[in-house]
Amino acid sequence: MVLAAGEGKRLRKYFPRFIKPLVPINGRPLVTYTLDKIITAGTGIGEIFVVIKPEYEQVFRQILKNYPVKYLYQKKAEGTARAVLSGERVIKRDFLLSYCDLITNFNYRRLLEFHDKFKPLATLVVKKDDRRDNEVVVKGHRVIKIVEKPKKSFSEYTAIGVMCLSPKIFKYLKKVNPGIDREYHVPVAINMAIREKEPVYALKTSAFRINLNTKEDIDNITDRVNK
Repeated sequence: MVLAAGEGKRLRKYFPRFIKPLVPINGRPLVTYTLDKIITAGTGIGEIFVVIKPEYEQVFRQILKNYPVKYLYQKKAEGTARAVLSGERVIKRDFLLSYCDLITNFNYRRLLEFHDKFKPLATLVVKKDDRRDNEVVVKGHRVIKIVEKPKKSFSEYTAIGVMCLSPKIFKYLKKVNPGIDREYHVPVAINMAIREKEPVYALKTSAFRINLNTKEDIDNITDRVNK
């Protein structure tokens, strides 16, 4: 499942003609970088679902016409938990979840193999990183806590934006309450599962990653891709 329903308000003034998943990076829509990582992961990947806003379906279908994807819909921008819940009806086995704004050289095959070996409720890819997106407390291979965009840093590890999840996560996603931003977030559901003693694992990596949220991010990744 690829989350691509966000519009990217911070990028709109630089790319007024594009919603965030379709912002061009070296002539390619941003979302295609994630799709290519998933497809090249190979064996174990079944159907690929992209979560989008319904009003952008036609443009996605045109741009991604050569990709073997199906679409799920998030009508309102209510956060990642609600986006993932859109797949409850069709997803019946463990699945890989990736945010569409992630560009990385991490090999998704490693995540699939690690998750299949231990079969926890969730496996998060984490790394030591100054960018504090979703900070994670890790003990060995176990995740003790995850917090989205913490006000004060509490861990050297951050989740990079790709994970494997069991369908049991849907039970917890339904219980998530909105945060102060009025959105529903996946890390809240993961913390609920941890409190109920469900196993949540961390796969540590030193791979390059960047989540594109600002014009500076776009410039940095463009320079890196060109090199």
